[in-house]
Formats: sequence, C-alpha cells, structure tokens
Amino acid sequence: MAGTKRSDLSAAQLAERSGIPGGTIARLERGRPARTDIIIRLADALVLAPSELTESTELDPLTDEIYRQCKSCLAVRPLRGFLPLKGTPYVYLRCRPCRARRARERYHADPQERAAQIRRAQRNRLKRRQAVA
Repeated sequence: MAGTKRSDLSAAQLAERSGIPGGTIARLERGRPARTDIIIRLADALVLAPSELTESTELDPLTDEIYRQCKSCLAVRPLRGFLPLKGTPYVYLRCRPCRARRARERYHADPQERAAQIRRAQRNRLKRRQAVA
C-alpha cells in the first residue's frame, strides 16, 4: 500500500489507533490485498484519503468526507486534517503535520523565535494557574 511511509506511526501504534490487528497490518505492508473496510479504517486512522493508500480515487466517495490537498506534502486529507481559520469556513492550505514540522524548524533555527515561544508558554502556564486559583 502506498502512502503508509508518510506516517510517523509504528505498525503497533497504527494497529491501536485503527482497531485493526497488527498481523493484518503486517500482511498489508508485505503487499497482500486489503478489503475496502480495512483501507477506509486505515485511511481514517492516518487522516488521509483512501486514494492516498490505494492510488485510486474510487473509495473516496464512500467516506462522506470532504478532501483537500496539502500545499506542502501534496497529501490528500480530510478537512479535519487541516487547521480551520478562526471565524471563517476555510482551512489553512498546509495540513496539521506540515504546519507542525514548519513550526519545529522555525523554533530550532531561530533563537528569537525560540525565546518568543518560551515566553508565550510561560504566559499561558501562568494564566492557567491563575484560572485554577
């Protein structure tokens, strides 16, 4: 199955997240054919369109999801795989994993960005403590 290399999940984590036995996932990784319901469950667990796993768009309409393509990784994902723009019906053009990867890169590459993020985290922690008290 194509597309499973994009995930940072191990086979055991994927099995737990999807509810599919680990042996089944191992067989699929070795190239055995999969049933439609298994492909849809795996795609749901990976937050991908079934077409990303099968390289065929015939299963996408079976899920009743709206899909978008990420501007960075070009993966086709359901809308829940994207961060919504607050106050609008729109979503960001990059998927959640790509946005997180870019944020990590900025954090580690720029000392000023790192300092700003640390200050933001400290402010938020203080606000949470004050809200509890």
